[in-house]
Amino acid sequence: MKEKVTPLKVAKYYLTVELGKPFQKKESKLKLKTFIDSLEIGELWKLLKLVSEEYRKNGVFQLLTNPQHKSYEKVINIKNIKLGDVNENVKKYLILAEYDPLKFKDLLIANKDVGELKEFQPQELTEEESIFIFTHDEGTYKIVDGIHRLMSLVQQGIHEVKGYILS
Repeated sequence: MKEKVTPLKVAKYYLTVELGKPFQKKESKLKLKTFIDSLEIGELWKLLKLVSEEYRKNGVFQLLTNPQHKSYEKVINIKNIKLGDVNENVKKYLILAEYDPLKFKDLLIANKDVGELKEFQPQELTEEESIFIFTHDEGTYKIVDGIHRLMSLVQQGIHEVKGYILS
């Protein structure tokens, strides 16, 4: 079942998760969320553009500001997800795994001592950090943001995740 969400909700979620990465304390993350919620709309979209286009370079800003795109929330089975590229050092492993999270998990386990794959070690995630941003095309959900977090959950045996779908 899918539930419609506003681009503003997705933008706030994205900024909270991305900018919250350096903070370990729950109180710090809560203060950040409160700050993001307090931003004027124009300031929020400027910050989103900066984080998405200049820092992360992942296209979230373009997807959320495109009036032709619709956004909704849905629970997705891992089998229906395709991974996106991360960096050149990891890309060769993603190609070997055919961008499939389950095959990539097996590759991570088999190559756990390989330096460039250590960034995918399982991590503890909050409920909010366990939501992902996807695009949808022909039955496949391609992850736009959150590949490290997603792979952390896949390695922990999770079979479904909640996602914001931008289509």
